[in-house]
Amino acid sequence: MNTFKFFHECPLHHGFCLKFYDKERLTRDDAEQICQRDGGHLVNVNSEMKVKDVNETILQQNFDSNRIWIDGRKSVQGDPWTYGYKSSDPSFTFWGDDDPDNGRFELCIVYFFGLRTNYLWRWLDFPCDAKFAFICQYK
Repeated sequence: MNTFKFFHECPLHHGFCLKFYDKERLTRDDAEQICQRDGGHLVNVNSEMKVKDVNETILQQNFDSNRIWIDGRKSVQGDPWTYGYKSSDPSFTFWGDDDPDNGRFELCIVYFFGLRTNYLWRWLDFPCDAKFAFICQYK
């Protein structure tokens, strides 16, 4: 799969690298497999610093969508969220208004920008089989 375009070169000044796969659209689990193949995971947006770096990465592209897969998955509703990278601050949350709303099939976290989040990038729980761009994180 050499069709993937990525943006950030390593390393960033905060000790991690981001690759933004902004042209290909994959399911959440397929996106995670690409990240793992390259030695990482979907980005865990787990701090204000990470929010800033991820948002800058998105803004530097001519990105034409409002949804991006990031880290965070459940097996079934009621289970805790699991992540590829352990969070440096497990109390940090960045949910959009009224989220997570725990819809029956909303077992993955997507980074979303739109009216529902007052036009700010925020987390939403979402069905894992939707196809979106994605950002990988490498330590």
